[in-house]
Amino acid sequence: MPVTLPHSCSVIPSFEEKKRGTVTIRLEENKTVVV
Repeated sequence: MPVTLPHSCSVIPSFEEKKRGTVTIRLEENKTVVV
């Protein structure tokens, strides 16, 4: 499921990708996690 993160939230892309595997992180662009 798509998750929108607050602008104050700081997430490391590699960490999220390892955690979920099928998640693409675009924090630098629109703070959105795309599944």
